[in-house]
Amino acid sequence: MIRSLLGLAAAVASFVALGAGLMLAVGYWRRCGGVARLVVAAFVGAAGASAALPPLVYVGLSPTPAVFAVVTVAALAIGGALARRRPAPPRDLAGGGRTAALVAALPAVVLCVDATWRRPIDIDQWFQWSLKAIFLAHAGGPFAGALDRRVFLGAQYAHIHREYPLGYPALQAYEFHLMGSADLRAIHLHFVLLLLAFATTTWVVLRPHVPGSVLVPCVALLVAAPALQSRALSAYADVPVACQAIAALLFLAVWLRDGERAGLGMAAVLFAGALATKQEGQYLAVVPLALAVVYLLARQRPGLGALAVATAATAATALPWKLWTYRHQLSDSDIAPSIWRTRHNIGTLPTILRAVGAEVVARGWLGAMPLATALAALLLVRRRDRWLAAGYIAASAGLLGAIVLVYLNARVPLVGLLNLSVSRVVIGPQLLALVSLPVLLERSLRRADG
Repeated sequence: MIRSLLGLAAAVASFVALGAGLMLAVGYWRRCGGVARLVVAAFVGAAGASAALPPLVYVGLSPTPAVFAVVTVAALAIGGALARRRPAPPRDLAGGGRTAALVAALPAVVLCVDATWRRPIDIDQWFQWSLKAIFLAHAGGPFAGALDRRVFLGAQYAHIHREYPLGYPALQAYEFHLMGSADLRAIHLHFVLLLLAFATTTWVVLRPHVPGSVLVPCVALLVAAPALQSRALSAYADVPVACQAIAALLFLAVWLRDGERAGLGMAAVLFAGALATKQEGQYLAVVPLALAVVYLLARQRPGLGALAVATAATAATALPWKLWTYRHQLSDSDIAPSIWRTRHNIGTLPTILRAVGAEVVARGWLGAMPLATALAALLLVRRRDRWLAAGYIAASAGLLGAIVLVYLNARVPLVGLLNLSVSRVVIGPQLLALVSLPVLLERSLRRADG
């Protein structure tokens, strides 16, 4: 276990280095400082690795420390060169971080301890991610040969959803190399650390816009939500994909508000990580980006060109995965979108709405979505901060609507699919509610006092 933990620590350090290069490249590295900047870099580096490693795997390279080192050096070199050409940006320092860290320390420590003792008991986690990661870690050499197509496309791997993106299996395979073995207990800690890094990133993004007195308890609520803790400890990819996509949405919202392109660059990197992590990353990225286009058009604001470039760059990172699955005729056996299937399954809509609605108000999420929706409705009634309130409601409704549409295109028995997955696919909308709460609450309190 000690060797595994040391290997995981080395992986986190390497994520910081890669994240620093990516943040330098998009212009965000000098906007924040201190320990928080390193944590954000680790979060961004893990997302960047999820997006960068699969294309390399498809062309024959291996997700090994040697290959990762080359990618990191390239990112640092390019990022450093771009950073030297930019003027120094204003720094959005996240003051008061010590208080937030102390408040969140207890649930964070408990989560980390629990993660180190957690065993891999979830079948889906084993078949969809860990089995692929073990395959990538044990095949090939230090630079090439990890994806042996004769084996991976053979009968023994026929039932592990080979059409899923390889972002997280490749990332876990890299960590297994550093650990010295495929330690499926220690790997749980990665998911907890990523959740804590997401909470820190939320703090860094929102602190310039929300007082610490409001933001601290909301960040603590995020870390302490029982349903989120449970899902983080399960080692499913649903928590990583939701964390990356919702963090990207936050950066996108800040860019729409302030026009700083560094935020748009961060959003592009994190959306790319979400696309490489899980198929749900597609709608988790499409909905916010579509709403951003609507906002810019409605407000007659500049930025459509920059948004188009960022969207195209994000989509390009997923293209190798799409081409690879198309070439090898891999398709999802659970979901297959089509107008005919949607119309055929429309009678199941009440069942889907009941299942999704029950998760929206689930007690394990501490009432985050109902409370955030109520605060947004209050702002709309008061006709204050209407774009903020309408933006939250539209994003939340869009994500939930996409989930319903996915279930309407199910090819497998619906009740079983809902029982297995609905509590996981709502993590994105629930995280959106948790990170929106401090902003909506602060705006509501400000207007009430004023």
